[in-house]
Order: sequence, then structure tokens, then C-alpha cells
Amino acid sequence: MSNSNANVITRNLHGKFGDQVVFRTSDGETITANVPDTYNSKPSEAQLAARERFREAVLWAKSTLADPEKLAEYSAKASRHMTAYTLAITDYLRAPKIIEIDVTNYSGHAGDLIAVKAIDDFKVKEVKVVIAGPDGTILEKGACELAVSGIYWMYTATAENDPPQGSVITATAKDNPGHTGTMSVTIA
Repeated sequence: MSNSNANVITRNLHGKFGDQVVFRTSDGETITANVPDTYNSKPSEAQLAARERFREAVLWAKSTLADPEKLAEYSAKASRHMTAYTLAITDYLRAPKIIEIDVTNYSGHAGDLIAVKAIDDFKVKEVKVVIAGPDGTILEKGACELAVSGIYWMYTATAENDPPQGSVITATAKDNPGHTGTMSVTIA
């Protein structure tokens, strides 16, 4: 694929030229690409599921960007090749991920801190933590606060859990579309 906006012959061309080249315009640049292959076969279940998921993403992006406040939020992060609309679709299609649960400052006492590193392609909206005992009984759960660094989400323990060995800490991150990513660690 090549880009050109200075060539007087191809400037502002769009459409198919024979069966060899397709011209389209993006951000004021003419882009030349090969003609896409067309298939006449019946789509697989996986392809149908992917199409449905993309359809849902488009509907979500359109309804979300109809809100002026959310439009401004997505527009602020948009770039030359990633419009607010494309960014919203991408946000819908990619769930957040928990990268790390740091329990080095957790010794099973109220006031101890658990740090959670969560990422998303657009924005992590919230992170919650659940602390379960070795037998699976939920000891406490609650929301994390975003640290000043903007990288970690901090959870302050509210209950005693002595000794904490064998306890399972589960963190769940949520993004704007409501998708979640989860990770658990067991305290050794």
C-alpha cells in the first residue's frame, strides 16, 4: 500500500481501477492498495460470531459517541489515523487486562495495601479486589483507588486475615464498554 497526496494524477482518486488497484482517501491522503479478494463461500461459525461482535461494537460506539461528554473524552485521545469512532470500536473489542497484583505490602492486617496494575487500550474505568481465605470464604471485597502515578490501582484492606498464607486475591478491571479482565494470586 502506498500513500500519495502530491501526485496530480492520483490525488483525490477513489474506487477500483480495473482488477488491479483500489484508490481511497484517508485524512486527505490518497491510498493505493491491491483489490481485495472476494469469497463466495459460506462464512464459518467463527466468522459469523466475529461479524456479530463487530456489529455490537459499531452500535456501542455510535450510542456512546452520541453523548457529548463521552465524544469529547474519545476525541481527546484520537489521533490522525485513529478517529474517536474507531477508538470507541477498538475499546469495545478489547477487554482490559490485569498485568500484576502486588501483595508485598499485604500481611493480612487492616490498612495493608494491595497494588493492582491494570491496562486497557483506552481507559480502565474501575478495579475491584476480592480477598478469599484458603477455604474459599470471602473475607472482604471492595473498590481500588487509582494511585497518583496513574499506573497502579490501590486497595486498602479492611479486615484482619491472620495468617494470610493460602488466601486468594482476585482483581477485576472494568473498561467503558463494561468488559472485564481478571487475575488471581495465591499468597504463599
